[in-house]
Amino acid sequence: MSRVLGLKENFNQLKSEWTKLDDNIKFFDLLSVGLILLFGFGFILVNLLNITMNVTNAALLIFPLILSGYIYVLRTKLEDNEVDNQTAIKEFYTLTGITIFLIVLTFIYSLIIAITLN
Repeated sequence: MSRVLGLKENFNQLKSEWTKLDDNIKFFDLLSVGLILLFGFGFILVNLLNITMNVTNAALLIFPLILSGYIYVLRTKLEDNEVDNQTAIKEFYTLTGITIFLIVLTFIYSLIIAITLN
């Protein structure tokens, strides 16, 4: 019974800390958790449906996890006031843009390979 009370106490403490956070930080937390869940869902689907794992599928599968990491870094920088907001958001957009560019290059690369092999 004491374990249940301890868990309830911890949950109440977590809830009180969560309500103290800024709305932007809450949004980034929820977005990060949602992207991690999307990665988990995609990973389970790939394994259950026996989808062939090639470079393009791997890039699409891991993209939400990478984006979640970028969002967490942005959230941490905004919360700790490490840098000003504009610099943190600009860095986030730069990292996200580079990642999207690399994934598009991966699509083009796999398309070229598919065309040359047929």
